[in-house]
Amino acid sequence: MIGSSSYQTTGGGVDFLCLPKDPEWLSTSTSASWVSWMHSVEYETERYGIVSSSVDDERAVCARCYTQSRPAVMMIPGHYTCPTYWTREYYGYLMAGEDGQVHPTNYICVYVSPSYYPLSDTNDGGRLHFVIADCSGGGSIEECSSGEYVHGRAITCVVCTR
Repeated sequence: MIGSSSYQTTGGGVDFLCLPKDPEWLSTSTSASWVSWMHSVEYETERYGIVSSSVDDERAVCARCYTQSRPAVMMIPGHYTCPTYWTREYYGYLMAGEDGQVHPTNYICVYVSPSYYPLSDTNDGGRLHFVIADCSGGGSIEECSSGEYVHGRAITCVVCTR
């Protein structure tokens, strides 16, 4: 499934992410203020007549590509472990700009114990907020209904190499 910020938000993340159907959680906290909500993405194709009309308004899925001849790095949202034969470089939490901030950001994977500059906590308008699973209704992640994603939980991530 493809996930991203809501089409209606002014902040959040700007890129699309391939979300696994079986997320792995590091925290069970469901605090949900000053966050970036993760929604599922659907196709809007009916008016163009290019693909089958049955695709319109359906949830989009994605694929990953790997070639043995080139080194690969991938960030997997929703997991903190890598697939077989891949090496975990680090894991942590998915972060992005807060929903409602004027300018959206890319999604990034931030290490579970992040580094920081000491004594820089002046609160000058932070840009990195936890990305939280949205299971609240319209546009929510489809896997919420079967219990894989939990409303209000911070989504994990892992960076893998091969």
